[in-house]
Amino acid sequence: MKKLILFCMAIAMVALVAAPANAEVQNVKVGGDITLRGISQATYDLNKNDQNTTTGLGLRGIQGQGDENATSFMATLGLNVDVDLTDNVAGTIRLVGERDWSSSYETLSATITEIDRHHETVQDVRGTMAPVFDGVQIDLAYITLKELLYSPLTLIIGRQDLWYGDGFIIGANLRPRAIMAPEFTDFRSFDAIRAILDYDPWTIDMFYARVDIGDLTARAHVDGAERADTLFANALVDDSDNVEVWGINVGYIFDQYNAEVEAYYFGQNVPYEPFGQTGIPRGGPASEDNTVHIIGARGSFEPIDNLDVRAEVAGELGRINVGALGGEAARIVRDVEALACDISGSYTWTDYAWLPRLGAGYVFMSGEPSPNNDTWNGWINVYRGKFYSAIREWQGVYYAVDDQDATGGGGPNANNNAWTNQQTVIVDASIQPLDDIILEARYLHFMAPKPYGIAEGGQTDRNKHIGDEVDLRLTYDYTEDVTFGLLTAWFFPGEYFLAPTAEPMYGNDIASEIVGSVALTF
Repeated sequence: MKKLILFCMAIAMVALVAAPANAEVQNVKVGGDITLRGISQATYDLNKNDQNTTTGLGLRGIQGQGDENATSFMATLGLNVDVDLTDNVAGTIRLVGERDWSSSYETLSATITEIDRHHETVQDVRGTMAPVFDGVQIDLAYITLKELLYSPLTLIIGRQDLWYGDGFIIGANLRPRAIMAPEFTDFRSFDAIRAILDYDPWTIDMFYARVDIGDLTARAHVDGAERADTLFANALVDDSDNVEVWGINVGYIFDQYNAEVEAYYFGQNVPYEPFGQTGIPRGGPASEDNTVHIIGARGSFEPIDNLDVRAEVAGELGRINVGALGGEAARIVRDVEALACDISGSYTWTDYAWLPRLGAGYVFMSGEPSPNNDTWNGWINVYRGKFYSAIREWQGVYYAVDDQDATGGGGPNANNNAWTNQQTVIVDASIQPLDDIILEARYLHFMAPKPYGIAEGGQTDRNKHIGDEVDLRLTYDYTEDVTFGLLTAWFFPGEYFLAPTAEPMYGNDIASEIVGSVALTF
């Protein structure tokens, strides 16, 4: 499938060269946005006393400071330039600068080195991460060619956003950022070639993208967790290689019930090199590249007025390198068989004042049990862009919890990464008391599909109840161009964070967050 997609892209590029056209500028649109946030986070490591000295990281994003309470002010500036030319040619550029007030790049580098000590691997990653943090960066830079050769074909080339369906599988290339709360980053784009065939009501959308391996290598150091994620169990790679991502999405829009359905195939290949042993050549016990293939389908419809129902299910196959940090000989190549789904629905009472809305959802990502079997069943996140919670879904991704599990290979999070081995039940509601004010509330209940921590089925299994979260949000449209926002969130750790008697006590204190924001668009 990857070769077929590359072949189609090559044909489109050859056709582009072979079909000369003269394009003149017709319209130039300049716009942008400024967003300022005040962020207060408390007890993100779930231990306000920091009694567990085996982790001792305290609250950390990329910043990695050990304080139990952290407050920062973040500024994001975006500048957009859109150019329309004749002959159905267009260009888009978006520059983004984001930083914490009074932030220091040197402090960042020292902190990341400290995090690496948690793996007993001290590495200087400043050379890898410096390009990511240096001032204003290019977020979008792409060319759009409509009706290329014939009317159904559109070709988009360059750094662009990729968002398929609801963004559950492909939606955001989240790169590590030099900000205390990296989940608020504005950088989500891919360097890609995308071809869209519009046969209304059918749409065929295919792409090929490359991701800078420095971004993923940096994320390995920041995450500091022994698990299978986009790096596939911390398999660091040669900087000369790139991660390849490709896919095809076929959609159909029905003329009734506002219904649509999509089927897709996505693939990703991460070149392999042994973790922490960059001098060892390939060809050892675990020398294959890490490759996954995702096949899935999604759909949405409105069976009655104001009732929106959505569902998506995906299966994941492939082969990855998995093992402990004990050395190259401990690694093995394992087949991947994982499953994920995202189901939701909401109803809005449009005939009532305040437009009350009630919704519910369920998200499932399969997990890898302990001890491991011959097949890797844990869901491997690729480029998810859709998130429901303010705190929990970033634990084990950007924030370490005080949860040192001796069976997890030494990592501070082990299987506690919120993007795998998790099922979530969601209930949310909103009202609009005024035309320019929206109040939203969301409750989330998190469970682990597979027990983890001690041998599966043993008396000392950790409880599957990960925790519960409550998020409250207020949005106030002050004018058409200025919006104020206030987010408050609390994560209540479940019995999962109460250690079995055979292991040290974990932190299980409440984590909280308050985010105030003001955004200007122009």
